[in-house]
Amino acid sequence: MGPRKNSKLLASVLGVLIGVTVVTPAAHASTYGIEYYIAPPFTQGSYVTTGVLSENFDSLTDGACPSSIGVGTVSGDRCWVEVAGDYGGARVGATVSTPTVGGSAQGKYASTNSDAMTITFGEDQRYLGLWWSAGSAGNTITFFDGATQVLQLGTAELRTLLGADPTGDDGNWETTGTLTSVVGNITYPKHRFFGNPRGFLTTNPDDRSSIHGWEPFVYLHIFTSGGLTFDSVALSGTDGFEFDNVVVSTQVQVPDNSLVRIGSIVSSVAPPVSPDENLASTGTDAFGISLGLVASAGLLFVGLLAIGARSQLRTSRRRAQ
Repeated sequence: MGPRKNSKLLASVLGVLIGVTVVTPAAHASTYGIEYYIAPPFTQGSYVTTGVLSENFDSLTDGACPSSIGVGTVSGDRCWVEVAGDYGGARVGATVSTPTVGGSAQGKYASTNSDAMTITFGEDQRYLGLWWSAGSAGNTITFFDGATQVLQLGTAELRTLLGADPTGDDGNWETTGTLTSVVGNITYPKHRFFGNPRGFLTTNPDDRSSIHGWEPFVYLHIFTSGGLTFDSVALSGTDGFEFDNVVVSTQVQVPDNSLVRIGSIVSSVAPPVSPDENLASTGTDAFGISLGLVASAGLLFVGLLAIGARSQLRTSRRRAQ
């Protein structure tokens, strides 16, 4: 048996033993992917403008949220429209992706509490962006496709990414480390993601925000691919979940080079996988291999890696509002 045949035999044996098949996404039609990112510091709006619906709450009346807003319908009785303040309300005009600091408290935002509110979209969506302000413990955003939960993110994921809040008063404000964009190797000091952008005087500050400087203020981006879509989101927060500048799109959108990845999931198995499996939104499979890196390399690993992906998708029946 020659060297070439030996190589082929070895590859076949490894494929059987390890259970890994490598295919490109184009060759494997039934793939399901979701990626989640945050925008650069001080960003309060989305760069996505193609095929979108949006809501910035500025034209709505203070008080209980109306049943219909710019991106869909609202259910649950724990949604309020509030005037911009320390905890929320993007600066007026800051609805695009340009990092913006300073300015007065103008405009409005929405908030909810531990009794989740749900926004239901009229169509299956492939992208969502929102400004998540004053991210306190217990904040949760959950994505559904019908009654099936496809992703849940919470403040814990932000804290894992950003670390502890900067102290500001003892000289350690600028020693919290950096984050790097997925493409372009753009670095951002972690401490700049904390505090209301209106409390900064410059996008290159030497002290923390003067407004609520100990909680993260980030613009969140969610992208789906392949056969995965979502048609509603539920938001809840023990100490209040404040949000603004919501943008959704039915079209596939491409993550901008400036974004920082929180995590990602790629699977050959459509959710739900098993009614007993829990979602883990770290973006790393059971073997410590980043599925996000696999996806960004243009490859889908089906088999061994799919086992890890299965541990990150679960069935969940939406509770009555």
